[in-house]
Amino acid sequence: MAPGAKTTQQDLIAEDLQGSADLTAPTNREWDDNLFFDLRRAVLAANDEDRNIRAVKTSIERKIGENAFGRVIYSENHDKVGHPNDRAEGRPQIRLPALIDEGNHESVFAKKRSTLAAAVVLTSPGIPMIFQGQEMLDDRTFDFFKATPMDWKQPIRLKGIVSMYRDLIALRRNLAGKTGGLASENVNVFHVDEQNKILAFHRFGNGGAGDDVVGTAESARARGDEDPPFSKWRQAAPPPIPMTKPATHAATARR
Repeated sequence: MAPGAKTTQQDLIAEDLQGSADLTAPTNREWDDNLFFDLRRAVLAANDEDRNIRAVKTSIERKIGENAFGRVIYSENHDKVGHPNDRAEGRPQIRLPALIDEGNHESVFAKKRSTLAAAVVLTSPGIPMIFQGQEMLDDRTFDFFKATPMDWKQPIRLKGIVSMYRDLIALRRNLAGKTGGLASENVNVFHVDEQNKILAFHRFGNGGAGDDVVGTAESARARGDEDPPFSKWRQAAPPPIPMTKPATHAATARR
């Protein structure tokens, strides 16, 4: 190391999917497929009655070892979107919007269900990971052997979705000093309504102003069929954003 060079704390992450706490001790962190698959099943279901909200609750609360940040969570990664010929639960492993609506990868259902999954990831305990292009609704299958350049027209066409990701990342990082709970380990999933498909959870550290955060994911059946454009995305302010039936949605709100 060069004289005067600065060192920083580094995390070692195991790309292992066994969920063993024995790995998080020497490696610090470990990939966790549980939330991925429970979210994938929920957003791929065409009808509300086929969504298992309680399974999503269990995965939001899950830990690997004693530390909630011992797991890396995601709704897309290179493996999950780069194996079109290998099926997981009967479906190809490709981009989530392409799975949600095979005929129109930018339909309202593809947009809102895929961003729902991302919003839950970005507001759940753990280390959130997003895959390149996910924030601009890239629907192209990842190729392990051929570079796929980013399409920089996407963030212009889909600026509302890009804005949503940017705002959620800012909330997660507590950049405005109002969402400190998202940086803590604590979560209380205090409401699970399987009939109406509503889930709500409380993220908190020490509690109080600037710390408490409530996240909701709910079926449009409970609120109606309004469909505001993504340019109307509102952060840290209730009420949550309704979604077109039968899709679901998520919002973060400061309590």
